[in-house]
Amino acid sequence: KKPFEDGNGFPLAGWTQLADLLAPSAIEERPTHLFVEGEYVRSLAVVGYPREVMMGFLAPLLIHDDQIDISIHVHMQDPAVMLRRYRRRKAELRASKRLATKQGWVDNPDEQVAAGDIERLLLQVASRQEMLCEVGLYIQVRGKTVTDLNERTNRLLALLNNLLLVAYPTTFEHLTAYQSMQPW
Repeated sequence: KKPFEDGNGFPLAGWTQLADLLAPSAIEERPTHLFVEGEYVRSLAVVGYPREVMMGFLAPLLIHDDQIDISIHVHMQDPAVMLRRYRRRKAELRASKRLATKQGWVDNPDEQVAAGDIERLLLQVASRQEMLCEVGLYIQVRGKTVTDLNERTNRLLALLNNLLLVAYPTTFEHLTAYQSMQPW
């Protein structure tokens, strides 16, 4: 039995759980946004990142004029799993290069860069000089009207594009994104 709960897991009379105090009274879900306590909310998921970033590269996002909520989820990856994955990717790139050479095609510069990156990463992960992690970056935009929300979203997408980040609205997934950004 937890403190402030009866034997059935319900709060004792007169006690309210923190999640009930923080949660909004109602949420209206639409395909392109949510309506939460008098304001419209849209979530964006960042799905593409630059190859390399410098410290403070998100600073323009942090000083953005509009009210936004930012959530960063970082999950460390198992080095053994990542080594297998990158060895396989290395083999795929080699096979692709052999096929291109056999067919007389011009080398793909993206694949050349990827092969170099994978070679470097394999050595660094194997020697534990580097650790790899999966990063999820989610941003919520708020507006008083749908038109205001659309304008703020477009300004934010332009800023993200300038940072070389690729982001998309979480169409039909706004409620899940909203819940993942809440403190409860």
